[in-house]
Amino acid sequence: MDNSKRKKFRTGLTSILSAILGATIGFLLMFLLDRVLERSPQDVYYPLLGLLFFFASFFVQIILHEAGHLVFGGLSGYRFVSFRIFRLMLVRESGKLRVRRYHIPGTGGQALMMPPEGGKPVPFVLYNLGGVLMNFIVAMLCLLLLLVCGFTSFLPVVVLSTMAASGIFIALTNGIPMEIGGVPNDGKNILVLKKDEYSRHVFWLMLQVNGLQSRGMRLRDMPEAWFSLPQRPRYGSYMHMYAALLRAGWHMDRQELEQATESLELIRPFAPNLATLYRFEWQCEMLFCELMGPRRSEEVEALYTKELQKYIGKCERYQLGKKRLLYAYALLMEKDIAKAERLWGEAQRLAERSPNTGEAKSELDLMLWVKEIASY
Repeated sequence: MDNSKRKKFRTGLTSILSAILGATIGFLLMFLLDRVLERSPQDVYYPLLGLLFFFASFFVQIILHEAGHLVFGGLSGYRFVSFRIFRLMLVRESGKLRVRRYHIPGTGGQALMMPPEGGKPVPFVLYNLGGVLMNFIVAMLCLLLLLVCGFTSFLPVVVLSTMAASGIFIALTNGIPMEIGGVPNDGKNILVLKKDEYSRHVFWLMLQVNGLQSRGMRLRDMPEAWFSLPQRPRYGSYMHMYAALLRAGWHMDRQELEQATESLELIRPFAPNLATLYRFEWQCEMLFCELMGPRRSEEVEALYTKELQKYIGKCERYQLGKKRLLYAYALLMEKDIAKAERLWGEAQRLAERSPNTGEAKSELDLMLWVKEIASY
């Protein structure tokens, strides 16, 4: 079995196991409701109401999951940067908390923090495991209340049982190492970080860069030594791959196109087998370098697939990097000045409310660079 077939098999197996787990928990929930609740003429509605509460409890448990990362990250010495649930983000700007909108396809939320001061090694287990622990603790407390208090009325039973069921489901699907929606979960992150010292450096670097950018610092102003690539690279590993992406971004912010392209080319042999999210991010940056450089039509077409266009469409309302890519494509490939001007205006408005001010400055400068290239 080749790598692409193996990847599809793992993805399909993960989906099947998640469905079986969800169905099992749902069945146990219905069984519990049937056995615990007193029978009444209205009990025909109980399964439907139970299902509605079950979906509502997922939303609550997602919030608790991300809060768990904050709590246990704080206990490990991390400092708050941002807290996102779906498309709403709470971010610290100039010492104040502000609400912003941001989205990463395949993720329900994200809690980002600055790593502890004092260098490395950086603690990573509690921070990554915090969400799972929070879901599990809340689920066990709900089960304990349900069993000890002996509730028989509908509302307390359905609230406690659905919170327990959804908490167990989210804890297991985040704690058992796997990829969900093309994104490695918390359990897989811990497994990768335990095995590889360089991956732990990249983990620190990702959080450090995000934290500094949220304060207004640009990639180009950060030490080059942070972005050194491993002596024995494994770009098939998403952590090693992300290091090359960050290195490329550092060069790009300095408008060093050749060096940025070289960093991205290191990933190319491994790109087809990367987690979906990371493969798309590589394609976006590789496509931008191609547009800014040789602009070979066959290479642009190979990178700018329908699948990637769909991904960009989901992200462009929230991510300046995608506006920058669309702007480059409009000016350098389509020669559509009106479309490019519209995208420039959208990018400026997006930059004003960006949760990452350092990145916003870089992206707008890159778009000006695109305009310079187009005018040659």
